[in-house]
Amino acid sequence: MVETNFLLRKTYEEWLKDHLKKNPSQKSIKCYLMQDTYEGFLYFDIIASFLYHYERTYAYSVLNKWFESIKNDKNKKTYWRKYKQFIQDIDIRNEIINCNETHKVIDPKDLKSVRASFNKTDLAQIDGMDSLINCIGDGIIKLAIESSYFFDKKIASKRHNEIIEIIKKNKTLPARKSQKDSESKEDNKEEGYQEENVDENVYYNKDGIRICNIIIDGNGNAKVCQMINEYTGYNLAYKLENKPFVNFIISHIWGRAIDPRYFTNFWNIVLVPAWVNHLLDKDVDDEDSLASKLKATFMKICRNYYGMSKYSWKYFKDSKPSCKKKYMSDTYKIQIIKSMDENIKDNLIGAEVGKIAVENVTIK
Repeated sequence: MVETNFLLRKTYEEWLKDHLKKNPSQKSIKCYLMQDTYEGFLYFDIIASFLYHYERTYAYSVLNKWFESIKNDKNKKTYWRKYKQFIQDIDIRNEIINCNETHKVIDPKDLKSVRASFNKTDLAQIDGMDSLINCIGDGIIKLAIESSYFFDKKIASKRHNEIIEIIKKNKTLPARKSQKDSESKEDNKEEGYQEENVDENVYYNKDGIRICNIIIDGNGNAKVCQMINEYTGYNLAYKLENKPFVNFIISHIWGRAIDPRYFTNFWNIVLVPAWVNHLLDKDVDDEDSLASKLKATFMKICRNYYGMSKYSWKYFKDSKPSCKKKYMSDTYKIQIIKSMDENIKDNLIGAEVGKIAVENVTIK
């Protein structure tokens, strides 16, 4: 294939020399100069031209479209990420002007077909987290985890066993109401589904097996707040001015809040800073993305700290929750909220909330 001298090619090659391993060969650099096209133009030229014309939304929409076309190619995904980092690192418009490449910029009229290929709902979102991620990089994962609050492993084990006993005795468990209708059961089959009957609500697992009756949580996390208060004394249901944790959000690490087995299980619950929750809520296909690695690292820490491999899963009627493969290996100082029972044991008279300890968790 004939290589094209696309917009800012030389600038990009120089940038790659500084952002790849030391002294990369010209051959390895060329791997990053993908000649993929869209609507008759190179992706490189479309994206740079949109950025030159102050059309950032379309530039990033095309970038996302490009990713969709190569997401099953491991090598191309690596090359794509570097170009994304490149356009975030530099001022594309000024670089084009300084390099005297304005004559190569695609005319706005010629980009009409590219714009027309997107519906408004397809356009890239402008994410307020991007500036923080770009500033801190992968270090944001350690900051996020060490700023969050986990629950004592004794609490987690006790609640897990309580849930199993409730299922075995055919009693009722709380769950968040599913937002999906019956026609969309296949959308997230792993979660299972809920059915409303005249006298009861029932939860079924992914194989259509009835697990237990459920009571729908009042405001989405009311029962979780109640459980946290019962175990630790921290009442997260207070009004804002009295809340013990401010700007923190209850995060279900594996999600599945409509599943009563997961909803109030402490190994699935972490109090995370509000900004962390925005990252955990990202639904991303790219395992190498920072958001995916963050979620995977939270999962791995929970599995290691709580010793979930030693739990009983037979009557849980589900296997141990899986962990995404690509997490960040490190030693993390995690904050642990202790049980009120620990206060009684230590004869801490008048201590109305549990201690908060710090423990090291290493994941490899």
